[in-house]
Amino acid sequence: MIDKSDIIRMAAMMRLELDDQEEMVRDVRKILEYFSALDSAGVDDEPVLDNAIPLEMLRPDQPSEAERNIDTYGDRDSDGYIIAPKVG
Repeated sequence: MIDKSDIIRMAAMMRLELDDQEEMVRDVRKILEYFSALDSAGVDDEPVLDNAIPLEMLRPDQPSEAERNIDTYGDRDSDGYIIAPKVG
């Protein structure tokens, strides 16, 4: 099983700062327990459902009117950024 030092080392390798290391350890362990439960579900013999659509059947990408006229998204400031309410 993965231990606390493994999780902290992996977070450091991904350049993540862990505010609460204990909470992260608990969360990662829950995720791994869930994966373990999925592994023991016994569905290896079940057929894989594949509803893939061939690329030839998809329509070509066509820009919409809103994409052509970017100003429809709102007013812009002097730097060209869209003016929107502050979130948070």
